[in-house]
Amino acid sequence: MSRTDVVSLFFCGSGQNRDKGDKQLVSHLYNNVIGERKIIFDGPGGAPIRDAESMLTSVQSKGGKDSWWVRWKNFWTLKETKFGRGVTGAGTASNIVMALQWLWDQYHSLKFVDVNVVGFSRGGVSGIMLAHAMHEAGFTRFGNINVNLFTFDPVPGGLNDFKSKGHSFAQTGRVGNPKTLSPIVANYRSVLQQNIKGWAKDLTFKCVVPEYEGSHPRRTPRELFPMPGRHGSAARYDTPTGEGDIGGYLCQQFMERHGTRFRTAFSELTPLSLIEKYALVALTWPQNNASKYRKRLVTNEYLQDNVYVNWHHRELMLHNGLSDVTLYLDRKQAIPPSTLERVKKMGLQWTQDLLVRYLEKKK
Repeated sequence: MSRTDVVSLFFCGSGQNRDKGDKQLVSHLYNNVIGERKIIFDGPGGAPIRDAESMLTSVQSKGGKDSWWVRWKNFWTLKETKFGRGVTGAGTASNIVMALQWLWDQYHSLKFVDVNVVGFSRGGVSGIMLAHAMHEAGFTRFGNINVNLFTFDPVPGGLNDFKSKGHSFAQTGRVGNPKTLSPIVANYRSVLQQNIKGWAKDLTFKCVVPEYEGSHPRRTPRELFPMPGRHGSAARYDTPTGEGDIGGYLCQQFMERHGTRFRTAFSELTPLSLIEKYALVALTWPQNNASKYRKRLVTNEYLQDNVYVNWHHRELMLHNGLSDVTLYLDRKQAIPPSTLERVKKMGLQWTQDLLVRYLEKKK
């Protein structure tokens, strides 16, 4: 049964939208959420931020001495008439403005405790910035509200409207730094891609790995999942190499832990099927091919390993019938043929192939 004190928000990446239908991960997850307390925002379409600013200025001029939130409430009623549906997705800040409106309306219709946010690329950064905006707007006054944030390779990009540039928060809805996590964030999980095509894109297309600020009241450990593959690999499911399916599973698991319920999506994946998908990813993307600058940004202790993709891959093997294999690997010992045969009998053909490749490289 779905919890009624949970809301779920999804931010598509640049150029993506809920209806594109090319196996987009964010929209697929959104479509499988059970319940009505959910919303999805199309990716930024490149429209100038003055659209959002003019909307807010217009609302303020009608607000008189009303509170800031009353003006926001008025703005909510105007969006479908004066500004139309094109507002959502016009830019990163516009999406944050609309998300704040929706959250305010939802809270005063039925109070929530958990705000679960998912985003890819600029959509991921939008989620980070939404948390800053929620804190600035005073959501912490409502009690113990938790923002649980999952991002797929969050990249601000060279051109965006995340920066305030001298405008007030009441005018633009922009506040905070994408390199830090707001105090309202209770949990953070992120999939970070390691392979960016071309040195120029690698240099300019940097992902963010936000840190908790020194005075952060929660200091909840972040869960980071380095993943071989291109930036776009994080955004699609059911691909030949499978890294998007792993990311989808990690996201669904995270959101379900915090109250969002799903029909199907990635719930059919088992620990053994995830181990196989990891093995296929490792066979497809050699770890030592990680992009130069991504190596600096995305810390992965298994980057030079010939078997494990990341710490999660190792944990799955350790706790799902392959503890002896992890022991051999940790000790850098040869794996007996009988063990390799048992791996195959478990239905882990890709994993056996990966282990065989590892042994051949050791010769």
